[in-house]
Amino acid sequence: MIFILVIMLLMLTLISYFLSGKDIISPWFISNSVYLISSFAVMLNYTNWNIDISQKTVIIIFLASISLGAGELLIRMLFNPKKKKNREKIFDNNADKIHLSNLFLTFSIVYMTMVFIWTFIEIYKLSILGGNNEGVMMMLKYARSQTSEYGFNTFLSISLAFSNSIAYFYIFYIIYNKVFYSNDKLNKFLYLPIILFCLQMILTTGRQIFIQILTMTLITFFILYKKKYGWNSKNTKLLAYSLISVAVFMLAFFLLGFLTDKSFLGFSRTLSLYVGGSIVGLDIFLKAPVFYSNEWIGSNTLFGIYASLNQLGFNFPKLRAPLENFYIGYDSVNVYTPLRRYIQDFSIAGMIFIQFFIGMMYTTILMIIKNTSKISSLIIIFAMFYYPISEGAIEERLFMLVLSLNGIVKALGVFMLYYFIIEKKSPLKIKNKKLGLEK
Repeated sequence: MIFILVIMLLMLTLISYFLSGKDIISPWFISNSVYLISSFAVMLNYTNWNIDISQKTVIIIFLASISLGAGELLIRMLFNPKKKKNREKIFDNNADKIHLSNLFLTFSIVYMTMVFIWTFIEIYKLSILGGNNEGVMMMLKYARSQTSEYGFNTFLSISLAFSNSIAYFYIFYIIYNKVFYSNDKLNKFLYLPIILFCLQMILTTGRQIFIQILTMTLITFFILYKKKYGWNSKNTKLLAYSLISVAVFMLAFFLLGFLTDKSFLGFSRTLSLYVGGSIVGLDIFLKAPVFYSNEWIGSNTLFGIYASLNQLGFNFPKLRAPLENFYIGYDSVNVYTPLRRYIQDFSIAGMIFIQFFIGMMYTTILMIIKNTSKISSLIIIFAMFYYPISEGAIEERLFMLVLSLNGIVKALGVFMLYYFIIEKKSPLKIKNKKLGLEK
């Protein structure tokens, strides 16, 4: 059945690409693509892993894809782009240039450095709790289990979230100027807040944040590129950039794993387990589903909401996000795709509804961005929170991370930075004389 699953997902990927009008940012297209990659990883290893995928798993993944696609296509029909009279290009190449003051750059570097030092101290304390007696060089290995058990205090978590906002603001700023003012040289110190944020994230021992950074960077670039050259411009260059970026990311993802003792299985084996293990996990769950009563609704899916309420002073139980481990050969894995959480908490019907809602929500924001002449903080926020789609074949991220206190802080941080640093000085309203849009 794994071959049938791969063929089915290949067909769905092609169908979603053309039905979305060859929109490379289409949530349905991206979702199908990542599920195809995960299934392909299983197909390459199914003999070594000694597994096969059940018919039920194929049907569930098909239903999930069709549901998300139905939500997207419904929104695209409601926006009815035909009435826009081929409004494929929102403006000419006359975008206002963004200027950042040295004072703001200095503040960003100082703030990010202070948060880095604070995070370093807290991680070292957690590593000692985890039994670290080997010093600073081994602290990430020992801190890894303690971060999921104890986490950070609320103030440090909020500080890290605002660091995220600052880093993404600078990513947007750099991409914006590279797209619209490619001949102008940028101050090299503009990259320092982004580097400091990456160092902060390395300290937190998690690697999935780098998937988020890659996703945000690519989506931001795609949107700004399309706004410059038109939404109907060819996707060849964008696809090439994507493949190169993903290849570089995979190597970096593997190397970062050595810091926390996660990559000693080898490059191919590590990535295969990370990328394809979720499909196997979903299959294992569907073959022998475990449903149990729990007084807390959505305890496997709404983890981020409950954790945020606790941070605000409410008294909810501290739910563990990680699910139970299973074995693929001799290797222990605990990823199941988001579908397992949705089905376990809300049944198959609930999973279908959630997928439909996700398709509607992301496409609504995308269509707003596509059909407006204004470049705004919405682009950054949309790109920043696009990772539930790009990670959709691995783990649930929307309810666990986006709809959380940290997610709200990140969005508000981006909005405030954009408003006070850019819009208050220059609204960035760009016009196309042919369309007669107001400046």
